[in-house]
Formats: sequence, C-alpha cells, structure tokens
Amino acid sequence: MTLFRRAILGLAVFLAIILLFALSMTWSKIATPVVNKGLNWWGPENSRVERARLRFPQLYILSVQSADIGSHGNISTADLSYNPFGVLPGLAWLPKVEGGDGRFVIPPRDPEAKPVVLDIRNIINKVRLSGIDIIFKDRDGRDRALAVSSAVGSVRSGEITVSATGGGATIEITGARDDTSAGMLGGTLRVRGDNVKDIAALAGLAAPDTPPYDLSIDYSLRGQTADLDIRNGTVGDSDVSGPMSVNFAGDVPVLDANLSSQNLDLDDLGIVFGIPVGTGEGETVGAEQQKAKQAFEQSDRMIPNVEIDFDRLDNIDGRIQYQAQSVKAASVNMTGLALDINIDGRLVEARQIEASFPQGQLQAYVTLDAGQSPARADVKGNLDNITMEALALSGLAQGNIEGDFEFTTYGNNFRDAAASATGDIALWSTDFRLISIGSELIGLDLGEAFMLLLAGEEKTDFTPARCVAFAAQLEQGVGVIEPGVIDTADSLILLDGSLNFKDETIDVDVRADAKDASLGSLFGDISLGGSFRDPSVSVINEETILQAGLTALLGALTGPLAALPFIDTGDAKDAPCGNLMARAQAAADTPPAQ
Repeated sequence: MTLFRRAILGLAVFLAIILLFALSMTWSKIATPVVNKGLNWWGPENSRVERARLRFPQLYILSVQSADIGSHGNISTADLSYNPFGVLPGLAWLPKVEGGDGRFVIPPRDPEAKPVVLDIRNIINKVRLSGIDIIFKDRDGRDRALAVSSAVGSVRSGEITVSATGGGATIEITGARDDTSAGMLGGTLRVRGDNVKDIAALAGLAAPDTPPYDLSIDYSLRGQTADLDIRNGTVGDSDVSGPMSVNFAGDVPVLDANLSSQNLDLDDLGIVFGIPVGTGEGETVGAEQQKAKQAFEQSDRMIPNVEIDFDRLDNIDGRIQYQAQSVKAASVNMTGLALDINIDGRLVEARQIEASFPQGQLQAYVTLDAGQSPARADVKGNLDNITMEALALSGLAQGNIEGDFEFTTYGNNFRDAAASATGDIALWSTDFRLISIGSELIGLDLGEAFMLLLAGEEKTDFTPARCVAFAAQLEQGVGVIEPGVIDTADSLILLDGSLNFKDETIDVDVRADAKDASLGSLFGDISLGGSFRDPSVSVINEETILQAGLTALLGALTGPLAALPFIDTGDAKDAPCGNLMARAQAAADTPPAQ
C-alpha cells in the first residue's frame, strides 16, 4: 500500500471516528458528561450544564439546557453553532448563538482591560437572544441590571438590533457596520425614561435628576471611548442636542459634552435643585418632580429640604457646556442661558452661568467643594443693566437694575446652605421709576392714591426716582438691610430690617416720608413680616392707632377737624444719592467672611 493510500485511509478512519463521536453526542447521556468535562478543563470555574446534545442532522449545533457558567451567569436554553477553526483570524468560535431566559454578569470595569464588547466579538458572531438579564457589577458591590427582551444580528460586524429596559428606561439599539474604521462599533440608540440620573447610573456615570426624556443618539465605540451625538431629544418640555464623548480609560469615566437647546423650558431645571416647578397642567412631569411637589405641599418652608448626593461625583469627571438659544420662563423674560461646568473629583466649578435678557444679563460663578463635609460653595456674580420688564415687574416699576453678590455657604442640603450664607448683596439703579399709585400707597398717602384711582388713565404714570440703593449683609443666614432707599419726587422710602434664611422669616419696616403736602396720609411704617412661604403686611402700629384716636376726638367736636391728623406737611428731604450708591457698591465689593 502506497503512502498516499495510507494517508487517505488514515484520514477516512479519523473522519469516521469523528462522525461516530458526533453521532454519539446526539444522545444526551453521552454528550452531557463530555460537555461538562470540557467545561471543567477549559470553561469558567464551576461551569456545568444539566443537559446537552448535538442536534441531528446539524451536527455542528450544540443544544444545551440549564447551562451554568459559574460567576458569569446562566442560560435556560441555548443552541451554539461551533467552528473548530475559530482559532484562525477573522473566524469566531461560535458563528451563531441562539438562546433565551438567561443571566450574564459583567464584572467591575478594569481600566487596563479591553472593553467587554470587543472580547465577545472575538468569540461570537451572530446572535438571536431573548429574555436575557445583563448584570453590571460595581466596584462597591452594587448591581445594575439591563433586561434584554431581544437581540438579533452580528456582534462581530456591529449590525445588531437590541431592545432592552433598564435604569427606568426603554432602550432600542440599531447597530450598523462601519468598514472604514477597524475595531469600531456604531449605530443609533433611542432611549426613553423618567429620569436621566437612572440611565446614567446604569452606564456607570453620574447625572442630576431630570424630568422624563426621549433621546435619539448616534453612537460609536472605539477602544475605550464612546462617542455620542444627540440628534434629536427632549428632556421635559425642552429640546436638547449635541455631541458627547466618554473615555473609560482611567479609574473614573471622563465626560466631554457640548449640548444646546433651541427652546428651553426653565421649569425643567427646577428638579435639579429639588424645586417642584413645572408640575402644572400640560407639563411633562416625572416621579421625582411629583415627589418634590408632594414634599413642598406638606412643608411650611420655601427652601426645599433636599439632601445633595455628592457620591455621584465619584463616578464622573469632565466638562459640560450648554447653550439655550431661547428660554421659556413663567416669571422672567429670559432670552438665553449659557453654562460651562467642570468636574474634577468632588470639586465642581461653574465657570460660567450666564442668563441673557432682552436688555442686560446676569452672570454668576460657583465653586463647590464637596470633598469637605459639610460641602462649601463660593458664589459670586453680577446683574448688568437688567430691565424691570425682563423681571416681570414692569407693572410696578420701570428702569434698569444693576448689582453684585458674593457669599459663601456650607451644607450638604439646600436649607443648611441657606442658613450658613455669609457675604453681601447689593442692587442699585439710576433710572428707576416707580408707579405713581404704588409710591403713594407705600407712603401711606391714601388721598393721592384715591385721586389716581379716580383718574383711571393716570394709573400707568410712573414717578422718577433720583436713586435706588439696596444692600444687605449676610451673616450665618441672616441678611441685614443696610441701606435700602428709594428716593422719588413724592417720597423718600426707607427699608430697614432683615431676612432670616435660617427660619425663613421676614422682619422689614418700610417707611415713606412725604415730600409734598397731602391730605390723606397715614403716619407710621408698613411692616413686612411672616415667612417666605406666607408673608404678611401690616400698617397698624402705635402711630396709626394714635392717629385714629385723634380723628375720633376731633370728629366729636366738628366734622372738618377730623381730617387734620391725615394732613402731611411734606417735609422730607432728598436722599444723599451719591453716598448711598457708593455704600451699596462698596458693600458688593466687600469679600465674604471666611
């Protein structure tokens, strides 16, 4: 027998043995222990199957039931198409995997390791899966679950469609091949849910609370970097779009986001601070907003008692830029909003907070150090030529307001922070005009106010003010007004008192001295009291009581004399505007106490 014939005979015998072995593996009594032995040698620790066999006549398909792959998970049923030449480049060990009702565990991310998805691509090509729970393990031992209802397509090429739920969201992924970029996966992603915070946590990232959202995103995964481009999205009643990238190469993911909105509904930012705005009829409202609204309704306080979760900062570094082209706000007329926020560990720097108005703008800068306990926040900013109309106060006053503020707070919740606020606030105006009837009423000049009401068309007249100056010094949550002056042609209006942010109480006296003689003036102060949530106004004090007593006495003698106590001779002097403006601006320039 020639050597060639011997080789042919040997190959035939070898193939026959393989065929006989494969045929024997169609019986589960033989296949199950063989598969378990192979798993014991080459598989993950503690791996085993309850039942296994090759399908006939497709002897390249291994059917298993109740497969346990140790700490990596399990699957109820699976059909695995295997390729003995999977060791060759460009080939997968498992050309096709079909299965359902399983659970797979992804261990905590190792910054030195390749992304899990790339490892899977070297083993598996096509998949058809349903009812699979993917469990992501955090380093602190917490689990994050993604329930995959279906996954169909090629893992290797990236052409795969996935439907899943997790992090309170519905997720739809449509992968697309990208032959021009080796080693890259890409496609489109649509994610809808109640709160961005939850879906960010699922991805191992951090985000603030938000209203419900619906985002359509183009994505690409290359190495340790995920590039995301929000093509079309809404958060609450606001649109959002723009690119983001997340780099997973370090110990903490690094985010770089540059987002924008054509139309921002300012209410949608309220829940970030635990404020229950935007919960009315016609608003898009989530569970967190409803919870904040319920807490607000059950409280007698204005400042929300919201504990800030600074632990989220341990899961993200990076920079977030945001620009709103137009703003819908219930109480102010804003035309734009710009934010530039940098996160480095537990140090957050808001390098830019800029609110634009039809005229003027507000700028603020905030540094939050959550690395200390309680957290420290340094806030400073200014108002530049903002109109009263922009602040929705044009019915009461006209003109522009300028100002500065700078203060420091300590606290891990908003109430503690407000109660510790220390610094200065100052506002001033040189073209302020107060509505005439308002000026008379503040001055308790009921006679002139009554005449203005009778005139009808005069109700929109405004009284120019030579100056407006307001300064308040904050010390441990108590703001003492020094000074507060509105100097009009009719009256010199003085404000004196304090605002207490610890218990949210008001204790302010408003006194107006008339400059013109008038019939119908009440002598005495207006007292502003009560709380931020339920303020009160009182004009009854010792002077007005005495005045009423004199009126009754004179009225008993003769009718016309009863009007004498209400005649104001108008002897008030003009305020020293230059000094007051200088004091207000100087108060704004004083650094807060450390």
